[in-house]
Amino acid sequence: MAYAPGKLVAKGTRKRQTLQTTVETTGPPAAIALEPDRDTLTADGADVSLLTVKIVDAQGRTVPVATNAVTFNLTGPGRLLGVGNGNPTSHEPDKAKQRSAFNGLCLAIIQSAREPGAIRIQADSPGLKSAAAKIEAR
Repeated sequence: MAYAPGKLVAKGTRKRQTLQTTVETTGPPAAIALEPDRDTLTADGADVSLLTVKIVDAQGRTVPVATNAVTFNLTGPGRLLGVGNGNPTSHEPDKAKQRSAFNGLCLAIIQSAREPGAIRIQADSPGLKSAAAKIEAR
């Protein structure tokens, strides 16, 4: 059977509970979505937040084949500690302001400074709608 875009639904049961998961074909990359693992950091110069970066289509679904390069800009009392994407063959530096997505994902590690305030992270990629996130350092 030839490939055709669509939706795949898997259903099953475990301990008499019905389980279901759905995977569907995505459209082309359209935007960046940011998901910090926490909204607040301790302003101690050591606390970190892991910022998951997703390349999404117009419906907000992660595009699993996206490899777009994402550039990070940070303002406020914090710093960009490092970046990653989970690709074991990547030769991109981990200490940089840019990282290419792998399977539609990459990561930025944000570290607090020793002063409180709002840390704002901007993520940009040519041809995609940019995204911003805010993490409060207290």
